[in-house]
Amino acid sequence: TGYAPAINTSREMDRVLVAFQRSLQDAVASRDSLMLEQSGLLAAQFRAMADSSRANPVRSAAAIDSLNASFGAYETLAVASARRLVTGDETMIDDAAKRQWHGEARGRGKTEKDACADEVKAMAPEIGR
Repeated sequence: TGYAPAINTSREMDRVLVAFQRSLQDAVASRDSLMLEQSGLLAAQFRAMADSSRANPVRSAAAIDSLNASFGAYETLAVASARRLVTGDETMIDDAAKRQWHGEARGRGKTEKDACADEVKAMAPEIGR
């Protein structure tokens, strides 16, 4: 019926999201621009998994669209921030980007990373509803 695959996909997406975050942190820690570029492979994997989950009947298109939007916002800001740190440019990003990063842009009071992680977890349907 789609429930077990949805749960498995949600868990795998959560794993990839954490690996993506860790890859950015590792790139910054080692100031390695190649490692930073390779984090894009994990981002592409995350997006591909989200898109392939559209075929699952227990997933709503709106939830997947929201997840893609949250991940896109997180990826854009996280990669830009990591790139600046890898290159030694520690200047702050503009106010609009800072507000979005801190979750104020959509009024959620969460960082984009946390909002994205919450949406990944919400993609796992509860059995027995």
